[in-house]
Amino acid sequence: MGPVLSRVLALIGRLFLKSTGEGAATEVFAAVSPKAVPLAGDYLADSNVMKPRADAEDAALAARLWSESVKIVQAL
Repeated sequence: MGPVLSRVLALIGRLFLKSTGEGAATEVFAAVSPKAVPLAGDYLADSNVMKPRADAEDAALAARLWSESVKIVQAL
């Protein structure tokens, strides 16, 4: 990898990638914070309630995923 590409990747990483602690923060918040109790079942991102993508709330897609998962587990 050349020096220019290394610099570009380093810049992109700082702009878009999270550290390990930043990546785990929402899960830790949801698991241990009393403030998260009323948020149970909500979609969280960066420790805040967010609206999920439309396909995340698609009941037909969820049923298909469940059906396919059952087939995979039964085949094990």
